[in-house]
This record gives sequence, structure tokens and C-alpha cells, in this order.
Amino acid sequence: MHFSSDSLQTFVAVAEERSFSLAAKKLHKSQSSVSSQVNLLEEQCGTKLFDRSPRPLRLTQAGVLLLTFAKDVMYRAQALNASLAELKEGIAGEVKIGAIASIATFLLPPIVRGILDRFKNLRITVSAQNVSQLCESVRRGEIDFAILLSDQEPSGVSARVLRTESLFFVVAPDHVSASQRQMRMERVRNTRFIMGQEGSSYTKMLDRMLQKKGISRYEVAARISTLEGMKEIARTGIGVGILPQYIVEREIRTKALRRIQIKGLELCANIYLVENVLSVETRTVVAVRNLIINYISGRLRHDCDPE
Repeated sequence: MHFSSDSLQTFVAVAEERSFSLAAKKLHKSQSSVSSQVNLLEEQCGTKLFDRSPRPLRLTQAGVLLLTFAKDVMYRAQALNASLAELKEGIAGEVKIGAIASIATFLLPPIVRGILDRFKNLRITVSAQNVSQLCESVRRGEIDFAILLSDQEPSGVSARVLRTESLFFVVAPDHVSASQRQMRMERVRNTRFIMGQEGSSYTKMLDRMLQKKGISRYEVAARISTLEGMKEIARTGIGVGILPQYIVEREIRTKALRRIQIKGLELCANIYLVENVLSVETRTVVAVRNLIINYISGRLRHDCDPE
């Protein structure tokens, strides 16, 4: 039984999008062409691959089996093409990295610069997504690996801890709490905080952490969608921000922000490297991944590290 790579790619797109029309848009094909390719695959398999009666579409048992096979074939074909290119050019080609927005903005840029300085024929693409989107992109093979911050190990993917990151309580120098070396836990419930949007991955993580410390209710002065925005609002003096060390360490060093200690309320999360357990890695992806692991874990120091 012969399956073309193009028909398998089309089948995977329909299975992921659960729609012929959405798959056609994703692949820049006509809907009739997508339908024809899926129909041909069903003829070759001798059975239906999709249950078309519900909306969205649903894979049949045979479709589930073919999806696993098709993804494996596509991963291996991509790896083969990249490996052949490596034979000619060495560490080269494109590596696709996913990261939460704050890591993409604050941690990765100097690291990426250091890697590109080593490998002149390499391209690195960094896409910023939230935690659930990153895990799904890794599972789909849309990115080679992802870097994220979480208090919980991601499920459905291979995850390793690169380092544990402290979350700092920070305020502007003129904030009423800035002069205190340590705040008592009882005062937290009466403190105005700057938080992320309700329902965001970071806000949910902070809520879980605070609840474990016995704080289920707190006052919010302002909400904003990005951690960089939380930092800037904290600098105005209207409230306390809770932010990863890598975002605020420069402001603390220059005294643009002050870190306040809260007795009994030390928070930290893990920076994870997330990969697809089924992916076939090329030498280029392995080299870039290992350098990022070493930089973030502190085993290597990049030239742009602040003094």
C-alpha cells in the first residue's frame, strides 16, 4: 500500500483542524482537492477515516491509527531532509523554538545571539504562545521544542526542569511598602496587587501558589495581559507585582524597583524544556537545544549577561 507524503500531510491537517474547509485554508488548497485526497486514502485503506456526521469531524478507529503513522512519517521525512542538509553545511537550517512571551522577550534574545554567533548557517525562529498552546504545538510537531514557566509539570509531552525561578514581590521605590525589609503575611490580604488577566496561565499559577499559602482572596489594583506590562505598572507605584526574577533583576539592581520580602510567602516556579517524545531530532536541533539548556541552567554564560 502506497501513501504519498502530500496525501498524508493533507490527512493530518484535516484530523488536526477537524474540518475540510479549515484544513484547506491551512494548506492553501481548494476544499475539493483536500476532500479528493482524503477520499483516495479511504479507498486505499478500505475503510472510512472520518465520521462525517458530527460537527466537527471525528476520527474513526482506523483514522486514529493512520494519524499516528502519518505523523511519524512526516517527522522522519523532516528529520531526513534536515540531516541531509547538515551533511553539506554542518549545523544549519532552521530550528523552531516556542516560549512563553516573557521568556521569549527577556531570556532568549541574548542566548539566541550567542548561538547564531557560533553557527553562521543557522536560522532560529522563536514563537511566543501561552503554556497550553506551546504544549499543543510541540505535540503537533509545529515547533522543535518549547521553554515555559510553570509550577506544574506539563502533561502529554516530555518535560525537564532547567532551573527553579524565584518569583519576586516588587514595588516602586516610593511605594508605602518599599521601606519595609519584611512584610507580615497578615498584611498581604490588604495589599493591592498588579495581576495578569483572569484565566491566563500565569494568573492561574499565582492563584494556585497563593492558595497553597492560605491566601484565597486578595485585592487587585490593576490587571494587564503581559508580564512586562505588570512590571511597568508596578513602577508607577500603584501596587505590588509578583514577577519572575529574570524579568525584574535589572530594575532591582538599578533600584527602579524594590523587592519586598513577605515572611512565610516565598514563591518559585520551574523553567521547563518541553519536547515531543515521538520526534526524531536532527543534529542541529540537538546542538541548539543543548546550548539553550546549558545557558538557562547556568552551565554556560553568554556574552550579553549583565555585569
